Amino acid sequence: MQTPLTVCNRSTSVAESQYGQLWDEVNRIFAGFNVAAATKELSTVFDNLHDEELLEVLKKTRWTGRPGYPIEVLWRSLITSYILDIHTIQELIRTLRRDPFIALQCGIRSDTEVPTRFAYYRFIKKLIDHTDMIEKCMARTVDALRERLPEFGKTVAVDSTEIPTYSDRYRKPFSDSDAGWGQKLGRDGEKKLWLGYKMHLVSDARHEIPLIPIITPANSNDSPVMIPLLEKNRTLLSNFHPQFVLADKGYDAAENHRTIIEDFDAIPIIDMRKMKKADDDWLNNADYLGMPYCEQDELLVFWGYDKKHRTLKYRCPCSTGKGGCTLLEKCSKSKYGRVVKIKIENDYRRFCPVPRHTKKWKKLYNQRVAVERVFSRLKKNGDGKVVNHRMRGLNKITLNCLLAIWTHQAKVSSRGLARVEKRAIGAATSDL
Repeated sequence: MQTPLTVCNRSTSVAESQYGQLWDEVNRIFAGFNVAAATKELSTVFDNLHDEELLEVLKKTRWTGRPGYPIEVLWRSLITSYILDIHTIQELIRTLRRDPFIALQCGIRSDTEVPTRFAYYRFIKKLIDHTDMIEKCMARTVDALRERLPEFGKTVAVDSTEIPTYSDRYRKPFSDSDAGWGQKLGRDGEKKLWLGYKMHLVSDARHEIPLIPIITPANSNDSPVMIPLLEKNRTLLSNFHPQFVLADKGYDAAENHRTIIEDFDAIPIIDMRKMKKADDDWLNNADYLGMPYCEQDELLVFWGYDKKHRTLKYRCPCSTGKGGCTLLEKCSKSKYGRVVKIKIENDYRRFCPVPRHTKKWKKLYNQRVAVERVFSRLKKNGDGKVVNHRMRGLNKITLNCLLAIWTHQAKVSSRGLARVEKRAIGAATSDL
């Protein structure tokens, strides 16, 4: 009876293998030739991962016994499962055995060299222990993209998306003790529940390239994760200095606004929740969105932002030629008209350096959907490995998301860069 191949027993000859003859023909005919065009994408991704330091660290963790499978083979074949969206380890093994072209790109020269599922399980545990190194290498991939893409990272968008766990939601207790229940409103207005996690992501809004995420249980709130997410990317990336940070009203908090302005020297473009407060109590005769009005209930004209003093400047609409007023002489004797200056520190939520009633704010906020398109590309209508997996636990889900995003970043090279630049040019043209 034939037994499964293991690391310790790989003495079975190629002729005895089920696919031995196929491998002999492939090695004989295609020796010295380039592989099929479908496998060239694998080579492109491998060359743009910037994973040299990670592989060196993993090689030092090898135990002093039999050599086992090469680290490069395990790593490249595992990354292949993310490139081709192969959902399980068993399916990956079958793919490597029946498709020699893919296996050759991973460094596998015969059917007997395909790693076993137990070898992959042990390798995944090693990768979990080196998550920090993976993030460090991901940062190098992002930095390489920054050098080739114009205005990369100038405008970033922040959002979160659901990541389900591979667990029976009706079983008590859950097989995934780290998971939590998440809830959100669907497009039809009905509540959607899922058991699993959230992936909090910051993405470049112009080129729609994801950066480095944070994974939390699904029952965590989005707003408190915003600043740690930005700080994490600033720590890992060599030149992370965004000018604008975009987010929906789920991130509307005074601390988020203040930290983005003071610590990151950026401008928050965050939709605002309407608080329960009477209009008479608003500061400087402004409404809840920070729009100041004069005594005639005319909206004052925004006249610029003083970054040094962090002050918004508004002028009388009549003095700027945008309306008539019967109280102009009583309001101000100067020809320049009445001037109102508001310090944004009075209320970081309401008084934004780019006021919400301006066209510039609306134009910037419309770019926030870039991060949602990134989520769509990663999920691939539920077929992407970031959501279609067989994993449980926060550590495994975090590793799965990191590798999926890292692979996506590495794809944006050569042909991918040209497509991203074309999409960015089209988006910029549509905004004009």
